[in-house]
Amino acid sequence: MKNIPFKAVAVDMDGTFDNDDLTFDHSRFEKVLTKLRQRHIHFIVSSGRPLVRLRRDFAGFLDRIDMIADNGSLLIQDDSIISNHVLTYKTAVALINFIQDNYPEAHIVASGMDHAYLSKNAPTDFKRLMHFYYPNEIQVDNLPEDIPSNERVTKLTLNCSAELATKIESRFNKFNGERIHCTTSGFDDIDIVPYGVN
Repeated sequence: MKNIPFKAVAVDMDGTFDNDDLTFDHSRFEKVLTKLRQRHIHFIVSSGRPLVRLRRDFAGFLDRIDMIADNGSLLIQDDSIISNHVLTYKTAVALINFIQDNYPEAHIVASGMDHAYLSKNAPTDFKRLMHFYYPNEIQVDNLPEDIPSNERVTKLTLNCSAELATKIESRFNKFNGERIHCTTSGFDDIDIVPYGVN
C-alpha cells in the first residue's frame, strides 16, 4: 500500500462493501485495516443498518473502526457511542400511530437502542427480511403500545414507496413540532429519522 493522501476511508454496506451474499472477506479486511491503521487512516462504516447489525458484521474489528449507524442517528468510535440523535418517545408513538391510522399498508419496524419492535401481524416476507437487519427484534401484539417508554427510538423502517414516504414526512411535519426526515434505504424500504440526521 503506497502513501495515501487522505485520512479516512468511509464505506456503505449494502451493495458497496458487502458481497452479494451480504458478507465480506474478513481475513482480507484484517490486512487492509492493519495497513490503514499503520498510516493513521480511520476506517468508517456509514450505513442505514442499526448498530446491533453492524456490531455483528464487524465482530473482531469493533475497537479499530468507527461507525455511523441508523443513517446517522448513532456515531460510534472504538465501540462506544459518542453521539446519538433519537426521536422522543412521544414523537415515536405519535408517528407510528399516524402511519398506522393513515397508511396501514406501510409495515413498520421501530429501531431502538435496546431492541427493534415490529408487529406479529406483519407479513412473513417483511419479518424475514427485517430479521437480518434487526437480529434483536421483538415481535409485539401492539405497536406502539408495547414499546417500553424508556426505549430510545433511533428510526423507523417502513416497507413503502418513496412517494408515500414524501406524503408521510410532509403531513406529519405540518402538525408535529419534532420534525422527521424520510430517506430511502435502497431496497424499496424507507427509513424515518429525526430531522437533520443524515
